[in-house]
Amino acid sequence: MKRWLFVLIWLLLTCSTIDAAPRQSVSLDGTWSFATDPEVVGEKEQWFQPNAKMLAMPLSGYASEANGTIRVPGIWDNQGYGTETEKLKHEFAGKGWYKRTFTISPQWKGERIFVVLGGISRYAQIWINGQSAGPEAIGCIGPH
Repeated sequence: MKRWLFVLIWLLLTCSTIDAAPRQSVSLDGTWSFATDPEVVGEKEQWFQPNAKMLAMPLSGYASEANGTIRVPGIWDNQGYGTETEKLKHEFAGKGWYKRTFTISPQWKGERIFVVLGGISRYAQIWINGQSAGPEAIGCIGPH
């Protein structure tokens, strides 16, 4: 009986994945608009709105290349955001705002769309077209 149960489960799992087409995807790697938020005003000023202006970069003490854009994947400290500390050339501990415009294929209309973001550390609030995409994510999400 156990052997037949195992075979049945194996067949169900195998058959359910044979015809499954891979999900279509759009890579969001590349250059994003970016700003640190040392005064924690971004949410109040609604930087999440598509046409909202974020804080002008670079701030005093930041590298000149910290000009309001950032390479993703990437670490903001390594890209010149933050001031010099005893141990690091650039360090910023606080909120950072990433903004990117991208287009979804018209063929996806009516489909469920999954947004997969990797490398998020500690806290994330996601907005799409100025609307919250759900409750904040807390924890550490490793790269996918």
